[in-house]
Amino acid sequence: MKKTITWLTVLLMSTQTVCCQNDNTDNTQMLKEKQAALQAKLKATYPFLKLSLDSIAGSEIVAPFFEKMYCLAQNNVGIINIVHFGDSHIQADMMTEKTRILLQESFGNAGRGLIFPHRIARSNEPNNIRSSASGEWQQVSIIGKNRESEPGLATRSIFTADSSASFDIQIKDGELFYPFKKLTVFSPKAENYFDFSINNNLGEEFLSAQSTDNVFTFSVLSNSFSLKITPTAATQKEFRLNGIVLQNDAKSGILYHSMGANGAHFTEYNRSPEFFTQLPCLQPDLIIISLGTNEGAARDITKQEVYENARQMIENIRATNPETPILLTTPVHNYYQKKYLNQRMKLVHEALLEVANDTKTAIIDLYAVGGGYGSCQLWKAEGLLRPDGVHFSAEGYRLQGDLIFNAIINSYLKYVANH
Repeated sequence: MKKTITWLTVLLMSTQTVCCQNDNTDNTQMLKEKQAALQAKLKATYPFLKLSLDSIAGSEIVAPFFEKMYCLAQNNVGIINIVHFGDSHIQADMMTEKTRILLQESFGNAGRGLIFPHRIARSNEPNNIRSSASGEWQQVSIIGKNRESEPGLATRSIFTADSSASFDIQIKDGELFYPFKKLTVFSPKAENYFDFSINNNLGEEFLSAQSTDNVFTFSVLSNSFSLKITPTAATQKEFRLNGIVLQNDAKSGILYHSMGANGAHFTEYNRSPEFFTQLPCLQPDLIIISLGTNEGAARDITKQEVYENARQMIENIRATNPETPILLTTPVHNYYQKKYLNQRMKLVHEALLEVANDTKTAIIDLYAVGGGYGSCQLWKAEGLLRPDGVHFSAEGYRLQGDLIFNAIINSYLKYVANH
């Protein structure tokens, strides 16, 4: 009998682009005031920033996304899904956490979004996630070589053949609270895959064998859960996790999904077909790509290589998400070998600007906004860079999250003014 695997379709509510009837200007005025306060703070604290450049180039490309934001603000109905992926700058979720918080404060908090237990995969995970496991677990990442299997949506997967294995995940509170009521497990359903049970911290239990789509809804909000392998047939031999989406009980708002892999390049993503195949499961209304730092660390990198690899990624995304706007960000300038100004980042910057123009992809030029070539000296002097000269301090990441939010709102307010 032929075994087939059906990848799960997440039942996330997608906001339709509709004609908005209400004329509610409260959100727009609030956004203007929020942005003015943010810009005043940034100008006073970091005068080297070029905030006049902090907007989306090619903003007309993301107009369908802006229309959904506008309708959400007017009607307070529907969930908007933003997917943001990249390298180590994204895996730690400090930059993306800041953008997530600012957008959810402005348009509504629909939940934490996509998470993954990176600690079980022997890697670092966001500060507001705590995971632990029992039993034997293995992992595969997009940066791994000679893979025996393909990583999934969260840039890596964990898997086990241990029929007694389990793991626990707790979501810690931060600036925003992320208790969840709806949990979606990205795991293949086929006769050779283990069934499992989900238990929340309130004693409720749910069985995957009784679910057709691995979507579980709790009776009340929860902040932790456990997943335990519970075989129901002799043919079941393994379990694989590709990610988990957490939602609260809100009927509207933003879900800001982020996933990153330490050391990732465009090439690692491009040779991971399951990532692109599973990407539509999140029903993205906007896809943000933040890559290029690791390309800039390679001695022999060429501008043409960066261009071709970035272009290939955009083509891969559009093959499975043809209607979703794509937004690139350029990396802030950094050091090479801790002390030399990184010349190759100029090549990366130029390549990303050109590929955005040639492929009609929107872009936020953080390289220019951050001060351009040599600005890493200013970021370092302000304590925004770590000693390796490549990664940022927590404040440095939060600053970039502020800049991404400011760029999105800058362009969004212009869209609204012409609506």
